[in-house]
This record gives sequence, C-alpha cells and structure tokens, in this order.
Amino acid sequence: MNLLSFDLFYAKRRRLVSPGDRILRGSGANRTVVVGAVAALACGTFLRLDGLGHKLYTNDEATTSVHVSGHTIADYLAAARGGRITSTAVALEYQHIDPATTAADVVRSLALEDPQHPPLFYVLERGWEGLGGTSVPMRRALPALFGLLTLPAAYVFGLRLAGSRVFGLVLAALVAASPFQILYAQQAREYSLWAVFVFAGSAALLGALERPREGRRWAVFTALTIGGLYTDVLYLYTLAAQGLYVAFLHRDALRSRALPFAVAAAAALAAFSPWLAVLVSHTATLTNNAYLGTPLPPSVFALKWFFNAGTVFFDLDYLWHATAVVLLPILALAVFGAAKMRRRPGAARYVLALGVVPAIALLLPDFAHHESRSTAARYLVPTWIALETAVAFGIWTLLQGRSARVRGIAAVAFVGLVACGIASGAVAATRQVWWGDGSVAPIGPMARIVRASRPPVTVIFRDDQPIWNFEPMELANQVPPDTRLMLLSGTALPGRIPSRGTVLLLDPSSPLRHSLAARGVLLTRLYAGDLGETDDLRAQRRAASAARARHGFVDVPSSLWSAAPPKALR
Repeated sequence: MNLLSFDLFYAKRRRLVSPGDRILRGSGANRTVVVGAVAALACGTFLRLDGLGHKLYTNDEATTSVHVSGHTIADYLAAARGGRITSTAVALEYQHIDPATTAADVVRSLALEDPQHPPLFYVLERGWEGLGGTSVPMRRALPALFGLLTLPAAYVFGLRLAGSRVFGLVLAALVAASPFQILYAQQAREYSLWAVFVFAGSAALLGALERPREGRRWAVFTALTIGGLYTDVLYLYTLAAQGLYVAFLHRDALRSRALPFAVAAAAALAAFSPWLAVLVSHTATLTNNAYLGTPLPPSVFALKWFFNAGTVFFDLDYLWHATAVVLLPILALAVFGAAKMRRRPGAARYVLALGVVPAIALLLPDFAHHESRSTAARYLVPTWIALETAVAFGIWTLLQGRSARVRGIAAVAFVGLVACGIASGAVAATRQVWWGDGSVAPIGPMARIVRASRPPVTVIFRDDQPIWNFEPMELANQVPPDTRLMLLSGTALPGRIPSRGTVLLLDPSSPLRHSLAARGVLLTRLYAGDLGETDDLRAQRRAASAARARHGFVDVPSSLWSAAPPKALR
C-alpha cells in the first residue's frame, strides 16, 4: 500500500512512516533538516520563556488581570470615580487576585463584560497565579507554557496528516520559529492555548476518522473540542471547518464516519451551550473591539492582511518592504505545497477547510458591513496554522525528490525560513513594544518621565473620552507604587494643583488644558504619542484613524503634560 495515497488515513494496518522518510534516511538534506529543526525547537523554546517581564503590559493583558482578580472593569471604574484609587499600588489591587473572590467570580466577570472570551484560560490563569504570584512574568508564564505545548501538538498533527515523522518535525520547527506564535505565547491572553487546541483537536479528528469505530478516539476529540470552544468562541469556525471536511470527504461513508463526528460535535456544542446562552444574552456588551467595526481604506486593509500573513514567518515590526521581500517566496512555497497536496485529497481538503473557513467567516462580514475585524491577526489563528502547514508540505515534498539537488534546495529553504523566524523573534525580544499591541507604546516613555520626576508625583487623568482610557492601568505596572492618581470625572476641574512634587496630566482634553491655562497653570507637553514612528507607519495610522473618526470612533492621541501651579501658589 502506498502510504502517500489518500488511503493513508484509513488503512487498517497503518504505519506512520512514509516512503519519503525512508528516502531521506542518511541523506545530507535529512541531517540538515534535523539539525535545523532541533535548533528551531531550542531557540523557539528560549524565546517563549525569555524576558517575560520585558515587554510593556498591554491593555488586553490588564483586562485579563482584572477579570482574573475576580473583579470587573466596572468595579475598577467605580473605585476610580469614587476616589478610592489614590495610588498605583491601590490600582494594582484590581490586577492581583482578591482572596475574597473565587473562580466563580472570574466566570461571572467575563459573562458580564467579556462574553466573547470564554472562561477556561482565565480560570487556569487564576489557579496559576494563585500558586506562583501575580508579577507580570508570572502572569505571562502560563501562556508561554501553552506556547511550548503547541510544538508537540503540531508534531502529532503533522504525523497524523501526512504519516511522516519528517513532515511532523518540519511543521513543529516552523511553528517553533514563527514570530506570530512567539509573540502571542508571551501575552497573558488565550491565543497560545487556542493554538494548542487547534493542533491537538485536528490530530484527534484525523485519528478518530482513521478508526471510526473506536469510541475512545471520538471521546478524546469531543473533550478537545469542548476545551477549544471554552478557550475562544472563534473555535466554532474550526469545528465548522472540520464538519465540512468530514461531510465532503466521506460522502460514501456517512454512516461510519460522518455520523460519529456529528454525535461528537453535538456533544461538544451541548457542553458549550451554557456559554453560548451567555453570549447571546449579553450581545450588548460586545463593544470593546468596536473600533474594528469601522471600514479601512482598501490599501490599508490589504496591507494589514499582507503584513499579518508575513508575521507567521518573518517579522521586523511594520517594515512593509522587508516583509514583502520575504513573504512573496514563502507564499509561492505555500502554493506549491497546496498544489502537491492535491495528490493527497484528505490532507489538502482538511488544510484548505481549516484555513479558509475562519478567513471567509471574518472577511464576508467585513465586505458586507464595511468593517475591518479580519485585519486583527489574533482572530485568525487557524488560518495561520493552515498556512504554516501548506509551507511545511511544500518543503517536505521537495525533500522527497529523487534529485540530491532538489533535496538540498529544500533543506536550504527550510533552514532559511527557520533562521528568518528566529532572527525576527530575537529582534522583537529586545523591544518593549511590538506590533501585537502598538497602543501600549506610549506607556514606556511616559513611565520613564514619571520615574524621573521629582516626588511626590501626581498623575491626573479623566474619563471624558469616547472610550475608557485604560492607560492608568497599564502605567501602574511601570511606575513606583506610591505614585499618586487623581481621576477627574466628566468636565470637573482639579480643585487645586498640588504645589509640592510633580503634577502630570495624562491625555488631557483641549478644554481641560484651556481651563487650566486660564487659571494661570503653566502647562508643558513632555510626550506626544506619535513621536518616533516612521513616516510610512504614521501615514497608515492616520488613514485608519481618519476612517474610524468618520464613523464616530475618535482615537485620542496619547500625551503627557506637566502642570505647574500659578506663581502665587508656588
């Protein structure tokens, strides 16, 4: 039996070693691939675990911490507006676990304010922080460990998909070196766990379809599907892709294979139905990413997609031209791999469904409603996994060539891809901010200004902006705990500017600045949010900001000002 044929999935006496593996044994290309893969796995492991506290703590991560603490954002806002948050130390209490709360409070918090984020990761994160503490590195350590679990999961998926240990190793190495995977393995969010479930759930499905009468395999698939759904609601698209794959691939075997899949999927959906009910009943709260519900200029929209795809393999932040140079040959390799997959209909159709279904599910509403949600790279984890799989398949196909020259080219291409990914991760590791959440970029320089200011330091901020300004929560992780905080609600003005120490205004509105200036307060701008950006990036941001402004979503530029009281009061 030819194990490279479609019957690979369903052979009664299957061996997980392909003829290509036997061809590669002892060849120079094989040794190069093995050495490159081992280096990628080692470097990828290091980059996921190193410097977990180096990058600035983002808005999304601060939101995670508030929910994990057992509080809600509404609790935090009420405390700030009620004057109970008087320093960064007090503000951080809403990012640390409150012993008076339980995991049930975490679930309740998400249900009330963030139902699009199911509770599995957040409950696990609370347990993790309860064991190891609530420092920023500890908060990020659990997703980093999930990022490491992605590597064996990718290997097993590759083994199931192609029946080849070499293919599994190539795929795991590409995932290990992927800048996108490394970036989100170091964020205190659920995306690395989501990737684990996509790989593991896919491998479990292929294993269950291979032996559809073994209930144990379907039980494993059901359990992993439930885990995936309770990690991210968008896992529904992965389940839909799997359903399409089973329905179209097994039209002649609906009873033996599609029926068990339908039962397993129905059981998973039934287990997830309580959270689906929460999601449906709280649709009015799904507004924290409403800025993505606005259109972007077509050029910006296309560039974002192009850039996001590139970060799967190569990433030097928003250097568009460098990304293009590397991405174009990668896409050519992916197309080649997809074409060669046609010889294996099972593999081709699964990878196609896995990648295309989530992409279409996000693109169609964008086109229909003139939105831009599909430009958020983190929403397309399965699509990027499918892209990695297609590229790995192209490399693996070339590695099986009879010509030593072709195998050598494949090995060089593989090593080059791995090197690009690892180099990207190494550069990103030196930076406090990367593209994954550029909105936190102002926190670094503003925190340095606060730390260098003459104490006592008072930071005044207000909540009259179109959306709640989360910068004080981000800033609290970067400045001394005795830094004073003063919230101005609505149009209120500070009763008196403190005459001792340093007074700083965080993102003051124009009316506030004019009112203070009229009272004789000397204002000096210390930081403006767009300083240090390249011309290309500034142009892209301004185009996107202008498009959002036309639909009522005003981007408030970050700024920090010093405020000195009138001379008579000094």
